[in-house]
Amino acid sequence: MTWHGWTPDLWDKISERPTALIMTSKYEGLSMVMLETVARGIPVITSKFKSYDDIVKENINGYSYPMGNIKELAKSIEKVANNNLNPMDVKNSISEYYPKEYFKRLDSSLEYFLDD
Repeated sequence: MTWHGWTPDLWDKISERPTALIMTSKYEGLSMVMLETVARGIPVITSKFKSYDDIVKENINGYSYPMGNIKELAKSIEKVANNNLNPMDVKNSISEYYPKEYFKRLDSSLEYFLDD
């Protein structure tokens, strides 16, 4: 196992598909790191910060644990190791963030304002 800190061009340096991303954040806006990881079919384990569940769908693309609860973090790591989440299901779980769906929703919201 390799633990990576900040690394420029990380995806170019990874030779094996990671098992999961572990996020221990207390605060995040829209977590681009989680979106990038899930978009590659890699599950996420994250602390339950505000809005983490906008991205993480339990048992589909990852798992969460109460912030600071190491025992629950360990259980989430075991779940990733034992449950073999399907990479395509992981990828598809964030379809609303992919450009086609995103721009469709954006166009729809703009039409709402233009129709008035």
